[in-house]
Amino acid sequence: MSNGQVIPQRDVSDASVHLDAIRGLAALVVFLGHGRSLFLSSGVGAALVGAGGGPDNGISQELTRNAIGHEAVIIFFVLSGYLVGGSVLRALKRNRFSWSSYLFQRGTRLWVPLIPAVLLGWTLDYCGIHLLQNAHDIYSAPVEQATLPPGMGERMGLSTILGNIVLLPGDMVKMVGSNASLWSLAYEAWYYVFFPLLMIALFTAKALPLRLAAALGLIAAMLFCGQDIVLWFPVWLLGAVVAALPQGLPSGARRPVTAVLGLLLIAVLVLALKIPMLPLASDMAIGAAFSMFLWAVLHARGSTAPSWYRRPAMGLSKMSYTLYLAHLPVLVLICACLMPVWKPWPVTPHSLAMLSGVYAFAFLVCWLLYIAFERNTDAIRLWLLRSRASTARARA
Repeated sequence: MSNGQVIPQRDVSDASVHLDAIRGLAALVVFLGHGRSLFLSSGVGAALVGAGGGPDNGISQELTRNAIGHEAVIIFFVLSGYLVGGSVLRALKRNRFSWSSYLFQRGTRLWVPLIPAVLLGWTLDYCGIHLLQNAHDIYSAPVEQATLPPGMGERMGLSTILGNIVLLPGDMVKMVGSNASLWSLAYEAWYYVFFPLLMIALFTAKALPLRLAAALGLIAAMLFCGQDIVLWFPVWLLGAVVAALPQGLPSGARRPVTAVLGLLLIAVLVLALKIPMLPLASDMAIGAAFSMFLWAVLHARGSTAPSWYRRPAMGLSKMSYTLYLAHLPVLVLICACLMPVWKPWPVTPHSLAMLSGVYAFAFLVCWLLYIAFERNTDAIRLWLLRSRASTARARA
């Protein structure tokens, strides 16, 4: 994770740049998809098509309403499995895995952007619900729209806020206010716990009591989280599998293999959007196709990416987490201001220009939030470590 310093181009491999681009584009797809479904009449139909079928869980309740956004979240899951799972595998292989260090790194990565995003979203929703809400605006969650679940005003209490911040599973706490995108955070957080326990229990040379304790801990964590989080864990694991695979493509085969696997991924995405199937089967197919594509992309070891591609990819990737966390309440408030009666705009040059302005303003808000918090994650970590060391010295 970057600390905000400029990284020389020679130190950044093309594979790293491509991963940044994928992560940034995935967040952007969710952002653009939600704006389209809130503001454009064509987005309503597309969202309703994506909402059909599936179990009554976080996966079907939110991002299947914004179908292309859901596919982007599956990409996030696999990338997380590759990056976080890969770091765990490397630490275990070197016998340097530390739960305290690992949980500190993962916790600060999650909470430094999450806490301000949840509080900002709650503030915007509170203002919108109490100052703007009427029987027909977006805060009333009209049945014709498919982005927001009903009863937003009932999900504004302190217990809901805290439940979202501590990343309780979705069957224990609803997403706060309009920020339905937060459902995936609990999945991610618990996969961070599942994976080291699984690896310690099955694949390490630790003492048998420690391995049994890890297995029991994994079972307890899975029982606590419930069925949905457990069922989607294999999707996340696909990324960890990619991290464990050797990279054996001959240099001359890299480009054609990457192109073929990229086309396969596109085909699977199109089929998943067009053909009704069980959500888990669809997501596993997308995850498997993206994992193969990711494995091929990782073979790009040179440093030839031009600056016009490298810089936007890195910049968008760095703020992708904040963009994902914060964008929806901003878009919803703007929607309520522009549409006292929710009636999506027909697709015209004028409406597209208006929506472009909405996107620009919402993106700016998210960027400012990123500048204030996520970009300073390393500095906040250092401050926490120093504070802990000072406290320990004072007690000594």
